[in-house]
Amino acid sequence: MAASVNDNLDQTTSSATGRPVTATLSAPGHSIGGTSIGVSVATNWSTTTGIHFSIYATTTVGSLTVKDTSTQTDWKGTLSGTTISNMTITGGTDQDYSAGAIVEITPTARWAKDLYDWAIAQHKQDGTHANTITTDTINENTAANGVTIDGMQIKDNLVVGASGKGVDNTSLNTAAGKLGAAWVSFAPTLSGRFTDAKWDKTCKYMQIGKTVHARYLLKANTTTPMAGGTTDAIVTLPVTSVDYVPGEVSYAIGSASLLDFGTTNFFAVPYWATTTTMKVRIIGTASTYASNTDITSTAPFTWTTSDEVLVSITYEAA
Repeated sequence: MAASVNDNLDQTTSSATGRPVTATLSAPGHSIGGTSIGVSVATNWSTTTGIHFSIYATTTVGSLTVKDTSTQTDWKGTLSGTTISNMTITGGTDQDYSAGAIVEITPTARWAKDLYDWAIAQHKQDGTHANTITTDTINENTAANGVTIDGMQIKDNLVVGASGKGVDNTSLNTAAGKLGAAWVSFAPTLSGRFTDAKWDKTCKYMQIGKTVHARYLLKANTTTPMAGGTTDAIVTLPVTSVDYVPGEVSYAIGSASLLDFGTTNFFAVPYWATTTTMKVRIIGTASTYASNTDITSTAPFTWTTSDEVLVSITYEAA
């Protein structure tokens, strides 16, 4: 990333062995409020991070030329070539400097504070990691190992299962449409051949993503429960489906059985009818090959109290 005055981790030198060379301020110097200066040299100065530096004038003491500490100001900026830009004062009071003033890379007080702010962002003061680590990516250190978080190993986009490890059912989101979706009770509406009020309904469904599983237990609570009309035995779906085959009503979406209470079971098939309904039809053997046909009040048996329709379906939600 490009160097910025907002960097908290700043280099004091770009060299592994050399100190940053002290420079002098180039003409025309620096005026109060200025945000850029030129320097005579920038050997071993960093251009990849922000830099901390001081500017000061010199004075003569006897035969010695020494720093005039009363003139020192501390700064932070970014370097390109021999030009320092984005200057922000971090210590002292801004003042005018003439060309020839000293410009020196140095670990100022602000440098130490930036280093502290950098470390404390995701560490405690004793050096251990903070309780919360914020990042976009965690990569494995050893190629074959993946990463382990609180005992759960993740490798190449997969949770690695092991005895007592992996994804626990109790951690899954059980809301409809989620990976751990729970079965939810619902009450379908019966129509067509069915007389809706003459049936007790024990029905549940679950949805994982766009896949819906549902099971129906319909139990007749009185006589003539199939006297609702002359059309198909129609049952509503728990969730609106895709339009499987527009205009096509022979798309099987599960299996069913019809229980003549205390006698026997007969096979049936639930067919997709519309995006909100299915129809249940008998498997007949009137010809060489089995085919589906209508349920009636007397087919495949005479319907009465305690007879049952059991249906299991799977389909794609809209």
